[in-house]
Amino acid sequence: MEIRKNETEIIGRLINEEGDIIFDNAAKRVNFLVSNSLKKIKSDEETGWDILYYDIRSDNFWELIYNQSHLHSGGAPSLYIIKNKEDIYIKYDLTKDDLDKIKD
Repeated sequence: MEIRKNETEIIGRLINEEGDIIFDNAAKRVNFLVSNSLKKIKSDEETGWDILYYDIRSDNFWELIYNQSHLHSGGAPSLYIIKNKEDIYIKYDLTKDDLDKIKD
């Protein structure tokens, strides 16, 4: 259930199962990863909905996003790898020193 080396996104969806709207397996996996495997760093300053996480195993930063913001609770959760550190500096108001401290 851990993040595989070649993964760059895990996109959760809502599905209709016998009349009930539930998370698909990818969304359940995202919830497991953010609860058990990834280190929460910070919510974005603008909306508070997007959350930055750090994966100690791969030394990668991941962003938790709810892609269906038009739905109640934002829909199912998804994770996207962030390769460009500049995106982290801007969106999460962090510096290179902040990120280095996170890795310690």
